Amino acid sequence: SGQNEDDNDVELETLRDSNNPEEKTKLSALERMQLNESAIEYFDEAYRIRLSELGTNHPHTIQSRTQLGSAIAAAVIAERKGRMGGLIEGELRKLKQSKEMKDPKEMEAYIPEAVARAAAKSTS
Repeated sequence: SGQNEDDNDVELETLRDSNNPEEKTKLSALERMQLNESAIEYFDEAYRIRLSELGTNHPHTIQSRTQLGSAIAAAVIAERKGRMGGLIEGELRKLKQSKEMKDPKEMEAYIPEAVARAAAKSTS
């Protein structure tokens, strides 16, 4: 029975280690986008079903509409965040060239200016 207990200990340790949330890898931007798209499709389907079965003012219909709206908003925010990041990088590159910076540490002082320039471009 001593052998069996040792096997159980190993299995439990393996299970614990494979279930450690700190070990999990982050989702890529593409995976997050795909999950968002799937969520939008599922929430849209749920909303349409509840709308036809329960009516506009039923709490479950309203909840589905809210979830759909949240998923759409998350997708829009993620898309804008990605676009904004690209604009900021572009502005930093321009500043680096115009100021002839060689040391990346020097660029840190120009980050607020790059963010402001990118924000101005994104609203125009």
